[in-house]
Formats: sequence, C-alpha cells, structure tokens
Amino acid sequence: MNRAASRGNAFGAEMPCLPVAPMASLFAMKADLLFLADNWGRLLPDAAQLLQGLALLAVAAGFVAIGAAIRLLARDAKAAPEADLLVGWSVVAVAFTVLGTFTAIPFTAVAAVAAAAAVAAGALLVLRRQPLLPPGGGKMVLLLLPLLLATLSMLPSENDDVAQWLPNLRYLMVVDRFPGPGLPASDSALPAYPYAVTLIGYLAGKLSGTLADTAIDRFNLLLSAALALLLVQVFRGRRDARPVGWGEAAVALAFVTLLAPAFVAKLVLSNYADCATSVALAFSAVLAVRLLADDDSPGRGGVIQLGACCAALVLPKQANLVLFALLAIGLAAAAARMPRRLVRLVPAAAFALVPYLVWRVQVAAMGGGGEQAAVPFAKWQFDVLPETLASMGHVIINKGGYFGLGVVLCLVAAVALLRGPRAEQRLAVVFAAVFTGFTVFLLWVYVAVYIGYEGISAASFWRYHTELGGLELAAAAAVAGGWWRAAGGRLPRPVPRAVAALCLAVALAGPVAGARYLRFDIHPVKDHVRRAVVEMTRTLPAGATLFVIDPKGPGFFPKFIDWYMGFGRQVVGGLSAFTPDSGVAPELAATPATHLYLLTWNPAVEAALGRTLRPDASHLFARAGDGWTLVKSWPFTGFTAPGDFKY
Repeated sequence: MNRAASRGNAFGAEMPCLPVAPMASLFAMKADLLFLADNWGRLLPDAAQLLQGLALLAVAAGFVAIGAAIRLLARDAKAAPEADLLVGWSVVAVAFTVLGTFTAIPFTAVAAVAAAAAVAAGALLVLRRQPLLPPGGGKMVLLLLPLLLATLSMLPSENDDVAQWLPNLRYLMVVDRFPGPGLPASDSALPAYPYAVTLIGYLAGKLSGTLADTAIDRFNLLLSAALALLLVQVFRGRRDARPVGWGEAAVALAFVTLLAPAFVAKLVLSNYADCATSVALAFSAVLAVRLLADDDSPGRGGVIQLGACCAALVLPKQANLVLFALLAIGLAAAAARMPRRLVRLVPAAAFALVPYLVWRVQVAAMGGGGEQAAVPFAKWQFDVLPETLASMGHVIINKGGYFGLGVVLCLVAAVALLRGPRAEQRLAVVFAAVFTGFTVFLLWVYVAVYIGYEGISAASFWRYHTELGGLELAAAAAVAGGWWRAAGGRLPRPVPRAVAALCLAVALAGPVAGARYLRFDIHPVKDHVRRAVVEMTRTLPAGATLFVIDPKGPGFFPKFIDWYMGFGRQVVGGLSAFTPDSGVAPELAATPATHLYLLTWNPAVEAALGRTLRPDASHLFARAGDGWTLVKSWPFTGFTAPGDFKY
C-alpha cells in the first residue's frame, strides 16, 4: 500500500456530475472551451510521445499474443479470450520476478526472450489462423483511441508517481536489475515494492529507446478495455459466440472509464497500480466463479488463466495479498453449497502465491525496509478512532455512486446467502466479502500504519476503494444480466439505442469535452517548477544538492523536483506546511544542501534568511559561507500565489 499527500475524499479532480442548473452548465462549457483554446498545443503529442505510445501498443500486442497462445495450446474452449492481455502480462511479470530474484541476468536479456516468445506466439496464431484480438477487441481499441490520443502527451505530475513508481522505473532502466546488494542505491521512497506494473514502462522504454514515464497510463486504459469485454460476457450470463456489437462495446467501455462509479483520472492515467489491481481482481473473481459453477471438469486453459490473473492481482502492490485473501473468503461463501469444488482453485492459488513468496526473498536480499509497515501495538492510535470513522463516513457520503451500489450489492448478497445464491448472484457474494473485509482492513491501517494526520483523516480511503471498482461492475453486470433475462430481455427499442448512442458519444467526444478533467498534469505551479528545474539542472555544479522550501504546500515538491533533476538523490530535505515556524531556522541551519529553492515562504523563512523576498517569483539560493546568496529568480506566470493551488 502506498500513500498520497492528499486526503482520501479529495484525491483529485474527477469527471463531474451533470450540472443541475443551466447557468452552471454554461459556465462549465465556457471553462472547457477556454482550456482547449489555451492548451491545444499541449494536448498534441510530440514525436517521442508518439513513439512511446506505439511501443506500448507493441508490448500490449505481445502480451495478448502470449495469452492467446497459452489458451490455444491448452485446447480449452471455455477459456476467456478477453483475459489474454492480463494473462500475457502476468506470465512475463512472473518470469522477470523469478529470474530477477534468483539470477544476475540483465533485464535487457530477459526482455529479449520475452519479445521472442511474443513473436513465436504471434506466429503460432497466424499458422493456426486464430485472431490476435478477442471478439470485440478491435471495436474496443477503436473506441478507446480518442482517450488514448487525448492523454498521450501527458507528463508525470502525481505524488506517488514521482516519489516511488517512476524512480523504480528509472532504476530498472539505469541499472537493468532489481535493487539489491552490490548495486547502486535506489532513489525511490519505496524501492521494495513489487515491480509487476513498473515492468510495463520498462519494456516500452526498451522498445522505444526512451524513458517511457507515462506508458503505464496507456496500459491502464487497455486493461480497462479488456475489463469492458469481460463485462459484456458477464452480462450475457454465459460464454456467447455472438459478436460484440458497437452498442455493447460503447456501453461497456463507457462504464469502465468515464462513466464508471470508481473512475478517477488521477489513478488510471498515472503509473499507480490501482487500476491494474482493480482489473486483476475482477478477472480473478469472474474466472474463479466460472470454475466453481462448471458442472464438468474444468479445462486446463481456465485454470491457467485464473492462476495468471491471481498472480497479476498479488504482484503489483504490497497490500494486494489482503485482497487475494478476501477474494478467497468470498469464493468460499459463494461455494458454501458446493464446497468440494473449491479444490479446483488450489492450483491457481499456488501459481499466485509462489511469485509472491519469491518476491519476499528479493526483499530480504535488499536488507528489508522499503515498504510500509505497522507500528508496534503500543503505538496504535485507538484514541483517534472516532475522528477516523468520521473521515471515512465523509468519503462514503461524497462518493455515493460507488458506495451506494456497493451497499445494494451487499444486500443482494445477504439475500442470496439466506436462500442459496443463484448463478448471477455469486459475484455479488464475492464482492460483499471483499467490500466489507477491505473496509475493515483499511480501518486497521489507519490505526496501526498511518500514524498521525494520515490515519485521522483516513488518507486515500476513496483511492484504495477504487481497487474494488472492477469487481463491483462485474457483480452489478451479473445481477443486471440476470434481471434482464428474467424480464425476457425486452425494453422499448428506443431505450437501448439511446443508451448506446449516449455511450458512443461519451467514448468519442468525452476525452475532448472533458479534457480539463483528464489533463490534470496541466497545472500552472507544476509547469513553473518544471521550467525552473530544467534551468537549474543545466547550471548547478556537479554534486550540488537542494533543500526545497514550500511552507504553504503539503510536502509534494521536494519529491517532484528530485524526480525531474535526474537519477540519484539531489533533494536532501525540505520545509512544508507541516513544519512549525519554530523549526524553520534549525532546519535551515542543519541542512547539508548546497542550494535552496524557495517556491513559497512565510515570515519565519524570511527571518531565517535575513532578507525580504520578491513575492511574485520562486528563487534559487546558493550557500555562501554561513549564509545564502540569491542565484536566480523565476517570475510566476498565470498565477500569483502557489499556495492557492491544490496539488
């Protein structure tokens, strides 16, 4: 599990609800048009970004080919083609994890073998005259293109991106190995986090010859498209050979992206592992329920796919083992009347747990640390439970779409457990177990791990719950599909056509109309700091270190600046809003940094420096004896007070 600087219920801008007042709608439209006019050039990708995008598509095609070849060789007609992308990625990630832990083989060589395997898998598909994409996959990719293109020119901008995920990616690119004994030190805040998601950027970077710092953003969208295909089949209720129509594809894609209750642009369009976790959890649950429901002996393909999806669930994040355990509990509840069939899930569980245990070996080789851990029991903050619960309740009220649907599914699950779950209710039972169990787990985290303000404010409670968004949609699709079939599958013809047309419009026009919500990387203060860092890195002497002063900010910019300054630890400390005025002078006196960068300041900072600062610019100071001398100032453009902006 990893932390964000902002509170859970205010993690970032999301696609807004439709305005209730016409005047508000006009103001929103005006703001959207102004954003497009002011930033049109920045919405267009440059040559390097296009190359990265193409490289990512090639990597994803390789994963799909590997997944499809495994399914073909297993000769299992019941296996799910829509899982090919996830299966291929999982198999490659497991190979990197095992080889990176037990051998010293450079990752470039492992990547070459993976590429050869993808080419061989593609050749097998051609020889067997099998399509690369699953049924409906081509339609999904075409409908996804506007969203892919509208976000292709994004720049890294989020807290955990620059603190952890991207430093981990850059380490792989520079060192070509996992961190370990005898290798250069990592500059990541959490270097011992699993690298399954990070490997996507590594492979795209190797193929494009660049640091593919937003490749995972595109991969998250492709995973969402795979989830959309899965939802179509879940709604239908059984494996259906009918082609996926444009209307079905548009509705499913809209409801896993811009219209999804748990879609948060800052999570999906980043290097974070939350989206991958959500998709892997949904696939694992659906495939497991299918194995349990099969009256015949399960095929090898389905078992292999489930194992790969469970590995893809466990490997991306430290705390995902909890989701895996809760999934097992939910499946046991769903199979309460056929417990012997749970044995079918054992091989898949083993396939998931082995690479997890292998990664624990690698973490031990690193010397431990680099992860988040609970404090001793004596320091658990039981005294703030009322405040923590109030913060969690505030998030639940604000995110009524996701939590409201979750409560409805829990009620469906409760009724199903009393009467015996029908086929379409089993996913609701699984979701209810994961939903309630994960909420209790997060409460424990706020008591035992996030000590202080983050625990009191239930930091990122909403963010972590989005990891259940894919499973919630799958459970809802199963229940809705059951109701639809029970009602005879009939609605007045204009209704489904209108819904399909609306979702098609969302897929095609939504990325442009909602660009100012999707392009959260276009931020005046972050743009200003990026420009300042580019100039600083050109002029600072070798070995220079930086102390960042931003007492009106949450502590984000030291990590942001350190990432953009390049590999290694250049920023050695900083001041934030959490630094008391009494601590400013001692911090400045104690810092070993050769330079100071001031983005915001207060009277305590000016007193410590012994000078009044120009208020409409940021400043770089260099150490001069026992004091500091001004080197350069960068005037603010488009704003006057950085502290007024939310990061």
